[in-house]
Amino acid sequence: MTAGWKKVLFASVPLLGFLMLLEAGLRVVGFKPLSKMVPSRWMEPAWYLVSDPEYGFVSRPRDRYQFLNVVEQPWITTDEFGYRTTLGSSEWPEAPVVIFVGDSTTFCAEVDDAHTMPSEVARLLNRETPARVVNAGIRGYNQLQAKRQLQLAL
Repeated sequence: MTAGWKKVLFASVPLLGFLMLLEAGLRVVGFKPLSKMVPSRWMEPAWYLVSDPEYGFVSRPRDRYQFLNVVEQPWITTDEFGYRTTLGSSEWPEAPVVIFVGDSTTFCAEVDDAHTMPSEVARLLNRETPARVVNAGIRGYNQLQAKRQLQLAL
C-alpha cells in the first residue's frame, strides 16, 4: 500500500465513523430516514403520466393517486384506458356514448371522481335515458392533442 492510499484510508475511516455516530444520534432523537422518494408537488405529472405514440402522453391506466395541490386532496382514479373514472355512467353497452375531451378543466383534478363535470352530466343524463359518459380529459393537453383524441375516438 502506497503512502497516498494510507492517507486516504486514515482520513476516511474517522469520517465514516463520525457519519455513523451522527446518524445513530439523529435516530435516537426521533429523525427517521425517508422510506421512499415522494415526488414534489410541482413534479406530479412526472409520476402519473406515461408516454404515448399517438398523443405524446396519457394518464397512467388503472391508477389511483391523490392530488396534493388543493386543501381537500381528492383521490383520482383512472380506468383501463387511462381515462378519469366517471361515476353515474351507464354500464349498458348499447347506450349512446358522450366523450369529454380536453385538458385539466375537463379532467377536474381538484375534485373527487364523483364531482367531476362528466360525472355530474352522467348523473343528469341517466335520470332520463341510459348514457355512457367518458372523461377523456388529460391534464396538460393542448387543443391539437384534444382534436387528435377526438379523431381517434370516432
